[in-house]
Amino acid sequence: MTRVLPKRNAGHSRVGAHRLVVIAVGLLLAALAACNSPAGPTPTQGVSLLPEAPHLEQGSLDELFGSAGSYLQTSGELEVIAIRCTVVEGTFCWFGERTQDGAVAGDLARRVVDQIGPRAIENANRNEVAVQCYRPTGGGEPYCEIDWGWGAGWEALPISGPT
Repeated sequence: MTRVLPKRNAGHSRVGAHRLVVIAVGLLLAALAACNSPAGPTPTQGVSLLPEAPHLEQGSLDELFGSAGSYLQTSGELEVIAIRCTVVEGTFCWFGERTQDGAVAGDLARRVVDQIGPRAIENANRNEVAVQCYRPTGGGEPYCEIDWGWGAGWEALPISGPT
């Protein structure tokens, strides 16, 4: 009878397979831990996802008064402009009642719509708002108001920036 001994490297293959399993489990755990950690640097301050409140910037208001031409009205000691803006099939603002009256330059119209808020205009009656602005002829604080078209009338439209 011959004695059969196990192969010398049979034990080594079991140790190698065990090491491979341990490494695979370690990599899997590391991958799962990476999925649960936040990506990128930790934020130091929150960012609001809410849009800015409707307003007009002083620079845009000055440009509107400057480009109103014959649509600039003087009433007593006040200069008055009236514009309408819409976001239907593009961004448009105009002086007067009808779109074909006095167009506001494209870049200025886009800034005005951005400041009022395209979403707010989109939710107005007929996707259109009316804005009236007044300023004293001798200098002083201008004042603007907006009508969203739902029958609630005019409400104040804040002006931001230096006067």
